[in-house]
Amino acid sequence: MAGVMHTRLSQCKISSITPLKNVGRRRRRRRRRRRRRRRRRRRRRGRKKEEEEKEEEEEEEEEEEEEEEEEEEEDEELSARTCLALAVQATPARTN
Repeated sequence: MAGVMHTRLSQCKISSITPLKNVGRRRRRRRRRRRRRRRRRRRRRGRKKEEEEKEEEEEEEEEEEEEEEEEEEEDEELSARTCLALAVQATPARTN
């Protein structure tokens, strides 16, 4: 097998060119596979990053919405209290 790996025929113990062609094919195939794998990994990583960013944005939006809802509830409570206080002040004290 050691002779098969050499690209030059002079270095090779085998006289025919076909195994050398096969070696070239194997190398090309391996390179292609590696490149494809790398591309896929990069794409996946990119997708993961994008998905994580989207999730973070969604979480931030949800938090902001919750904060707004809490503020609205507090405002409603405050307005209800002020209305009550004003109503109490406006009504004359009852004398029995």
